Amino acid sequence: MIKGLSEKLKKKRQALGLSRKVVSEIIGISASTLADYENGYIEPSLKNIMKLAALYKCSTDYLLGLEKQAPARCIDVSELTDDQVQALQRHGMLRVFVLLHGCTTPGKVRQVCR
Repeated sequence: MIKGLSEKLKKKRQALGLSRKVVSEIIGISASTLADYENGYIEPSLKNIMKLAALYKCSTDYLLGLEKQAPARCIDVSELTDDQVQALQRHGMLRVFVLLHGCTTPGKVRQVCR
């Protein structure tokens, strides 16, 4: 069995507020088969993992446990001037870095990283 797959499938479905019936109709399986996936009794086929990942807006790597969670990292701007920080934000560099690494909003980076 793929470690954590059943829990991730259930968590993603519930986070989207979808019933088993709706999800099973969308991907073309029975609701009881989906329940078996979520309870860890059986594993979905690769085809169904791909359908579920697309529906749940996540990667197949995430569902299969291959995607490692990157540690949250911040950019230390304490040595930069306000003009330099604003230039990074203006060009989107600071915002992209922050969003990709899950830190915080760009305006709060200075306080978080000091």
